Amino acid sequence: MTILKLLSEEVFDFSSGQLTQTKAKHLKDTMCSEFSQIFQLCQFVMENSQNVPLVAVTLETLLRFLNWIPLGYIFETKLITTLIYKVLCVFFSLLFIYFFKIFAYSQIMMLEIRKQKFL
Repeated sequence: MTILKLLSEEVFDFSSGQLTQTKAKHLKDTMCSEFSQIFQLCQFVMENSQNVPLVAVTLETLLRFLNWIPLGYIFETKLITTLIYKVLCVFFSLLFIYFFKIFAYSQIMMLEIRKQKFL
């Protein structure tokens, strides 16, 4: 996913000064023609993966694609519903991890405070 994200950035976002126009056009055409396979991969990961870092990278990749993919992929598929569901799942998973860490650190601090009282 990271490679796809970087490739999209290179071809569609930063291609103005680093690539020749012919090469940039060829890469854009190739990316657009192969996008159905890329989209299927992203959709598969979004629908089936419970791996939070993988889903987060897939969300970042889709974000890079949104400015150039055909609109049919956005509005005629279940991409929007999947994005809403996965973004909320990822958000609450990260929120849970964050609060768990805070709770664990506070418990450790309380142990130190209790330990100091007994010394």
